[in-house]
Amino acid sequence: MKPKLKGWRQVLLVPMDVYGMMTVLILLAQAIIGERWNIVAFFNTFAQILWLPALFLLPLAFLLRSGRTLLLLLLAALAFVITFGDHFVPHAPLVPSADQTSFTFMTYNLLDNRRDPAAIIDLIESAEADVVALQELSIITAAALEAHFVDVYPYRAMHSNKTGVRGMGVMSKFPITADRYWHYDWMALWLGHQEVQLEIKEQTLTLYNLHPIHPGVGSSFFDPTMRGREIAALLEESRAEEGLFMMAGDFNMPELSNDYARVTQEYDFADAYRMRGWGLGHTFTHGFVLPFLRLDYIFLRDGVDVAEIKVWPSSGGSDHHPVWARLVLETP
Repeated sequence: MKPKLKGWRQVLLVPMDVYGMMTVLILLAQAIIGERWNIVAFFNTFAQILWLPALFLLPLAFLLRSGRTLLLLLLAALAFVITFGDHFVPHAPLVPSADQTSFTFMTYNLLDNRRDPAAIIDLIESAEADVVALQELSIITAAALEAHFVDVYPYRAMHSNKTGVRGMGVMSKFPITADRYWHYDWMALWLGHQEVQLEIKEQTLTLYNLHPIHPGVGSSFFDPTMRGREIAALLEESRAEEGLFMMAGDFNMPELSNDYARVTQEYDFADAYRMRGWGLGHTFTHGFVLPFLRLDYIFLRDGVDVAEIKVWPSSGGSDHHPVWARLVLETP
């Protein structure tokens, strides 16, 4: 190999090897230490972003004929495919039968930044969901929504008399027969939760509209401890719920976290997006052009299924894109 070409080869391989070694070390830490260390939980949050480049760098490592680089990158690529590969597998469609009840649902973190709510109104109007669950609902936005959608959503349960980030609300075309807003007193910092009961064509559906705390609050750089305690408490409350039941909202957790595993494995909730969605399902932007994290979820249990689901293409000025779904209730 000519010296000039050999020099360029090393320029390319050195950063690829460093990246590969870093991802391998993170994988080992995840397997051996787990989220007992906050730094591992931090990397779990961004795993799909960290592992995805390996898929594109593998062909380059092959062309450069570096077995060491190939091996390092292969481990990260396999981790991505094993963990997130099913997001790109077409799912069997669900076509509701004539005697089944279906409705459209959307969960939407509005971002409380005192902006003009016109873009939020336009987004909700274009989505045409039958039920809309809202997080970070400010007094200004709540008043605008109530005025604009008074006829479209005749049933509303709004809790905007808190600080903006703690405001929650549900707007529905179906009757809301019960409504509760709460938080846990043992949490110094909290965002709030809401429970409503919806009467959908003579069937009662209980909805938890949730907003657990995120790991970046307080003095710690990244500590998921309180989020874990809060989600565990919410899941324990869900044990008492009977009949048709679902949870939705901004959970502030990634798929690779212990908290996600607790929801989907220990408590047997179905992740609606993994059932029928396609793609990584990222919803959180925080100043970026495109979403880069999946923090917003619809979890189903006890007779609720999903026919289709997608991340809404626009955000209405929020740092979250809504998640929209067509849900199906079991035949009574």
